[in-house]
Amino acid sequence: MIKNLSAFFLCFCLLSCTQNDDWGLPIHLGDSKTHVYSVLGSPSFEVKGNADIHWFQNSGLTLLYDPAGNVSSIVVPGHSNSSGFLTYKEPVIFDLKVTDTIKRFEPLLGAPISKEDSILDDSLGTFVWRKTPYLIKADFWSKDYSERGTIFKEGTIVSIEISKGYGGN
Repeated sequence: MIKNLSAFFLCFCLLSCTQNDDWGLPIHLGDSKTHVYSVLGSPSFEVKGNADIHWFQNSGLTLLYDPAGNVSSIVVPGHSNSSGFLTYKEPVIFDLKVTDTIKRFEPLLGAPISKEDSILDDSLGTFVWRKTPYLIKADFWSKDYSERGTIFKEGTIVSIEISKGYGGN
């Protein structure tokens, strides 16, 4: 009886820890490359180096892998990207989408732990939140920006990056 109860408790903990209603992506942090390929297919572009980076342009995702080959970070480009990515229009995390503006993030995530202006591009800003168990970084246009004949309004999301974070609320 105790053995069966222990097995049940272990299964319950594993399922409850890995299934999160706040998560909207088809891939999770910690997933293996094998699992990623079974869900997304082959990457459209790969960068090898200190960290493997795979672009899945048809899914609207960029994945970074740790040395063991597991997903360590997920980048979701916004609709202002010029790299040929489809825009992932479903909720990414905590019901936030890359099609939202930065104004929607703070009411859902709280005050950011970091706010920075880009030193390379004065029209780009970055906010970072730590919301257990995630670190969420959002790059956004800090002023109206024009690219390929399209004007992206101030606050438009450029990308959302999610990795594991510790602490926070």
